[in-house]
Amino acid sequence: MRKFLLIIGVCAFLLTGCSGGPPRSLRKTADEAMKIFFVEQANEYEFSTGAEMIDNYQLSETEWCLAYEGGETLHTATIWEKDSDEWRRVELRNFTEDCNWSH
Repeated sequence: MRKFLLIIGVCAFLLTGCSGGPPRSLRKTADEAMKIFFVEQANEYEFSTGAEMIDNYQLSETEWCLAYEGGETLHTATIWEKDSDEWRRVELRNFTEDCNWSH
């Protein structure tokens, strides 16, 4: 029984702690900000239904690049920086589909 619980604990840690993606708090903050941004940027020819993260790259322990798609032609890459306990967007590049430019 102990081995079973230990295996479950290790699996849970690996599935949640080693995902390789941005921290959950950053993901939540960035998703909400980018949904609003894409709705504001959409025009009568293109309707933005939301924001989908298509690329991410960790620049440092407190900086991430996240690239989003908000429709067929709406692509934006952003740099996010952790300031004390909250994330803030410090740079935004329109029409950029990935984070290759950031490193």
